[in-house]
Amino acid sequence: MKRYISTYKTYDNFVKFYKTDRIKKFEKLSYNKKIPTSDSIKEIFNSDVKELDFELKMNSSQHVKNDSDYTYYFKSKSNNTYRLDLIKFKEDNTNIKNFELHDKVFISISYTLSDRNSENYDDLTDLNEPYDLLMRVKFLIKDYKNNYMKNDEVFMFGKPQEQKTNIYKYILKYCFPDCKLLTDHASLFDGNLGFYILE
Repeated sequence: MKRYISTYKTYDNFVKFYKTDRIKKFEKLSYNKKIPTSDSIKEIFNSDVKELDFELKMNSSQHVKNDSDYTYYFKSKSNNTYRLDLIKFKEDNTNIKNFELHDKVFISISYTLSDRNSENYDDLTDLNEPYDLLMRVKFLIKDYKNNYMKNDEVFMFGKPQEQKTNIYKYILKYCFPDCKLLTDHASLFDGNLGFYILE
């Protein structure tokens, strides 16, 4: 049995959220009260994914002329297949209150199981492998940033379902540690609310 050691706060939040202390069948989350609360879950992320097999597909963007959306297909440690969708769109400057976001192309970050569709895309996977997935998502976002990202592009995400809020907080903390987060209009999402990541 492999154990990940975190703060009690992280352990408590994890168990409340997933109703178990198991990350996967032979991996378990434990806690040490001596770890400062500010360290939270970073122990789990100490060893980044160094290599990852993935398939990248590019499709014509439905929202940005002469541009492409990117979808990464990858497997978790448990051999479940996921997709990371990077969907591009623009907003009229008159809808955006933050001038730093004017004249930008926005990239919406979202991921789910590869066989999901628009009706069940945001449903929880309940496969108990969030930390493994986050490390892989981090790797793929870095791949996009290093190989495809343009100067006028800005990552963002829509307001997640309540059950997924912590997941997206972790994506922010570990994929964009020095970012400035702006809340502004996003016409693609329910409530027209988006969270924009400036690095």
